[in-house]
Amino acid sequence: MIYGGTPCTGFFECPSFINGQLMKNLVLVLGMLLSLSATGQRAINHTDTLLITGDVKREFTFTLHDLDTFAIKDIGDIVMSNQRGEI
Repeated sequence: MIYGGTPCTGFFECPSFINGQLMKNLVLVLGMLLSLSATGQRAINHTDTLLITGDVKREFTFTLHDLDTFAIKDIGDIVMSNQRGEI
């Protein structure tokens, strides 16, 4: 294809396919997406401690290692259903 008297050697060099304003918008959108994806990643602090607070008789804090010290109680068979009441 010839544009302005000179042949276009590549897709991005031909203004008939991508003009300057479209290229600027494309670079802007890709730059924004890249920066949002980079800042959207946050570090999650891992913990093995559970703190029970709020409207309780006594606030309580225990770790995952403390779960081994709690007594195991059998609750028997229970029927579980979903939000629609289906079993």
